[in-house]
Amino acid sequence: MKTPPLDDGEVSAFRCRLAAAVVLSEHHQTSCFTRAAVQPLPHQVHVVDRVLTGNRFGHVLADDVGLGKTVEAGLIIAGLLRQEPPLRVMVVCPAGLALQWQDELEDLFNLHFMIVGVNLNGTLEASWRNQTAVIVSIDRIKRPEYRELLQHVGPFDLVICDEAHRLTARRNAINQDLEETLNYRFSNSWWKTG
Repeated sequence: MKTPPLDDGEVSAFRCRLAAAVVLSEHHQTSCFTRAAVQPLPHQVHVVDRVLTGNRFGHVLADDVGLGKTVEAGLIIAGLLRQEPPLRVMVVCPAGLALQWQDELEDLFNLHFMIVGVNLNGTLEASWRNQTAVIVSIDRIKRPEYRELLQHVGPFDLVICDEAHRLTARRNAINQDLEETLNYRFSNSWWKTG
């Protein structure tokens, strides 16, 4: 006996139930939605679930502008910081976006991040060791004195690189040599040692 095809209303209702089940499942595992002042969309919940339940290193959140990459990142951070013991998280971004990151993480997720050079003295090793949630500009963190400090305080569990396209290298069209920017050299060497 052949099952009749579902109509659009039934498919839509099934998608809503499936999305709700994913949200509840993720919340039960990580509690990342408990204090969030946002209502995640199904595609955001899917991303959070894949990142937090996957056993792989490195994820790229590369949605189009306006689809909620910051919300996805905030939900992932919230899930990780509420674990016991809390994991260490660093957001690396252009200097002009540091306050925006701090405000959005505070307002939307009740997460308190310190900004290196604003309300955290990043030149002291103890400052880094005592913080689980740090925001730092790419221009500051690539300085030699900060790179040395980071090697002493150990790796962060999660590093979010906003505007990651600024960390790229390019192939020379003529000789195919890799032309590395200073940001690329920093990020490539730090990820290997950090």
